[in-house]
Amino acid sequence: MKQLMQTRHLSLYYDMDLITEINGETFEATKTGQIQFSHPEGTHDDRLWALALAIYATRTPDTSFMRVAYGVPHNY
Repeated sequence: MKQLMQTRHLSLYYDMDLITEINGETFEATKTGQIQFSHPEGTHDDRLWALALAIYATRTPDTSFMRVAYGVPHNY
């Protein structure tokens, strides 16, 4: 999402609540190496995650694994 915004491939109308959620989100690495996201107490991050999931859903899926699974010849 950040990369899309930086390269101007994602444009949004100005929504102060969404901007606040984006700017308020933090993350840290856990002991197991996972990334844990959080937001300040008393705030929300629902719109942020809805936007992130919508962006993720629009990606072109990598279906190259399907060719191997179904025995379809591929061009390498």
